[in-house]
Order: sequence, then C-alpha cells, then structure tokens
Amino acid sequence: ALEAPQGIDQAGPKGPPKNVEIEFALFSGGEALPMGSGRHHYATFDGGNYELKVQESIAESNPENTPWWRLAISGRITSDGLSPTLYEKRGKVSERLLGLNDNPKNHSPDQDEMQAGRMPDGILDRQSLLYQFMLRPPKENAGKVLLTDGNIYKAFTYKTEGTELLNIAAMGNVQTVKILLKSKGVKELIELWLMPEKRFLPARMRYTDESGQITDLIVLSLSFD
Repeated sequence: ALEAPQGIDQAGPKGPPKNVEIEFALFSGGEALPMGSGRHHYATFDGGNYELKVQESIAESNPENTPWWRLAISGRITSDGLSPTLYEKRGKVSERLLGLNDNPKNHSPDQDEMQAGRMPDGILDRQSLLYQFMLRPPKENAGKVLLTDGNIYKAFTYKTEGTELLNIAAMGNVQTVKILLKSKGVKELIELWLMPEKRFLPARMRYTDESGQITDLIVLSLSFD
C-alpha cells in the first residue's frame, strides 16, 4: 500500500458532481519516489462549462506562499463529456501532469514562467480525463478517447481490466474498476482506477511515457457534491 497521511471520502447526490475536491500524492519512477502532494478542484456553475485547477499543496502554516507548480484548464461540457478549451501551466510537475513534456518545443527555458495555450476542440487532456467517466461511465468492454497535450492528439483505446481492491492507507480498502488506455504504435500507457460507488471518480492514475518514465497520482482525500 502507498502511504498517505489522511483521507476524507464523502458521498454526494446522484448524478455528475458539480464540485469535486481531491488531494493527491505524486510519485515518480518504478521505485515510487515521492514528488510531493497537490490538489484538484473541478467545478461547473452552469452545467455547460467547467474549470479544473491543479496545484501544489501549500502548507497551512504558510498560506501566502505561491505554488511552485500549477495547472488551470477550462472548457465545455458536451453530450460526449468534457471538451477542454484553454490551459495555463507553471512548473515542471504540471508539464508532466498535462503531458507537455512529450513536446520539447513547448518548453520554456524558465520553468517558473506561466505558459498558456488552446486545446483542439473535443479532445481531452490527461487531467480532464480523470473526470470524463463521471459524465460518461466506461463501456463494459472497450471504448475510445482522443487525448491531447496542447499541441498534438492521439487516439487511445481503453478496456476494463476488471475490479481491483486498492489498499490505500488514507482510505482503507477501496473497490475500483481498472481501465487501461493504449495508443497504437506508441509506448505510452495510462492506467486508471475508478470508484463506481463514487460516481466513477479516480482513486489512482499511473502514466508511463514513451521513455518509460512513470508518474503516479494517488488520491489522499476526496469530497464532492
């Protein structure tokens, strides 16, 4: 089990949540080296648009600190689910979360500099993917999604790998459905562990890039309504 300091798991009303807050731990590499923790905040105010903010957790003892890395995504909610439109990012970790590390021309020489861009219409980024299935639950056997890094897009096929009981210290035993996403001709691999009883929100995401670098996101706390 991956250790986590605390956990909150609150059920919300039936239907897609309008507000989701997730605290998560980040790990890197096959040895699961800790990279710190962060927070997700997903919100929709009108049911037609959404905002997603991801940033480094700030210590309560020093709340005026500016997060070293952060990521903001906004887009539309369509009949097919989420359609991100704009992104802003700052810091190296946010690049790994979004996938921009696959395209060196998108890199800034100053990692502290805020960068922004547009997403191709109707194509998901990796962070919006975490919330796609609360709107459109995964198909029983297989399905397809298009994922972008803000520059190019790739078609991924996903399939369910059955149920799995995750033993996460912060949340205890969590029943999940594991989903595996692959793209033809590339080595990238995305593994998602979703919680059917919690509107198919994520318990974990593990991403392996073309070079074999692993980024692992483990949920520490979750609340939604």
